[in-house]
Amino acid sequence: RLRSIAAASSIASALLIWMWVQDELGFDAFHRNVRTLFRVESVNPQPDGSTRHSTRTPYPMGPALESEIPDFAGVTRVGDPGILLVQAGVKSFYEQSLLAVDPVFLDMFTFPLDRGETATVLAQPMSLVISREMADKYFPGADPMGRTMTFNREFARTVTGIMKNP
Repeated sequence: RLRSIAAASSIASALLIWMWVQDELGFDAFHRNVRTLFRVESVNPQPDGSTRHSTRTPYPMGPALESEIPDFAGVTRVGDPGILLVQAGVKSFYEQSLLAVDPVFLDMFTFPLDRGETATVLAQPMSLVISREMADKYFPGADPMGRTMTFNREFARTVTGIMKNP
């Protein structure tokens, strides 16, 4: 009986490890350029002598990398603004899964759009691409294209594209 429990535990552990490895190897694998996409991290020394890796880098690093390393095909910065109050018409919700990106982001990453063209949806300042889920939440039964959404009651952005739900 003890052997059966040990064998079952071993098999379960091996399956869990296999599932974790598959998830790690398959993360964001749907992007067509996945083998040429890299994330820059900073390594920060800690007071106890250890180091901490962070995906936060100085804002000017993006343009500096692009100008200093000619082999880069493109560079995009991805900012996480945290929790913001988002308003569209009379609807308002706090949202936390928002990103601020450079216009080249959709050229580098393969996030399919329901509406809008990848090459132009982020070309204009103050443009905004929202998910299909967010479009349905803020503009149920209406066309959100060209409509305005406001962030924290002060930053207005115009919807220029709708992305399929990631």
